[in-house]
Amino acid sequence: MKKSCLQLLLVHFAKRTEGLKWLVLLFSLAMFTGCGKSDMSEQPNYEPHQSSAFFEDGNSARPLVEGTVSRSGGQSDAYEFDRSAHSTTAPSTPAQSLVNAGYPADFPQSGEPLRRQLERGQERYNIYCSVCHGQTGAGDGMIVQRGFIRPPSFYPLASDVESNPDLYRRSQNLLQVPPGYVCDKITNGYGAMYSYAARVAPTDRWAIAAYIRVLQSSQAMPRSELSTFEQKALDAAVKGVVTP
Repeated sequence: MKKSCLQLLLVHFAKRTEGLKWLVLLFSLAMFTGCGKSDMSEQPNYEPHQSSAFFEDGNSARPLVEGTVSRSGGQSDAYEFDRSAHSTTAPSTPAQSLVNAGYPADFPQSGEPLRRQLERGQERYNIYCSVCHGQTGAGDGMIVQRGFIRPPSFYPLASDVESNPDLYRRSQNLLQVPPGYVCDKITNGYGAMYSYAARVAPTDRWAIAAYIRVLQSSQAMPRSELSTFEQKALDAAVKGVVTP
């Protein structure tokens, strides 16, 4: 009796094992059918402007979306891609002329047009410059707070007189540079600052330079040039007195 039961178990196991072998074989064949070389190494795609019956115009390449702007398009100027080294002794180059340049002749000097330019400069400055130079121009942007090399402030800081006299001297110099100097540094980069020529349009560089002048005036204007009301407001702010 025991021998008969053992034989039945062995026969049943052999049948199940045989079925499992066939199942594994079928599964393996199914997997290998999806690994054809023609599908993996020669994927179905189109070459640029290859003919295609799928689209009505017979061209596989689709036309550009209306309003698309070329990456190399837009305004430019003679200095935008100038990367030559500047020298104080070599003959003047266009880039060196830019360093000492004032605002362009068509840059607004007053009124609503100037206000719009300053607002544009503030917007571009906050986007591209404030990460290093800080929103007030003190050289305390977020990446500086996280360890990046600190640029000089756009105006002298009392805290730098003893702690960092080199930065203090450079900040004093920045009060005297013409707007073309700022525009040139945006165009060509300087030190750890790379060129922003591909990011900031030429007209926006002048707007940023004008806005930096506003930051400097707001932080480094002599007290004697303030009105009586502004002097009183300044004294109240220093004392921590809030006045309407």
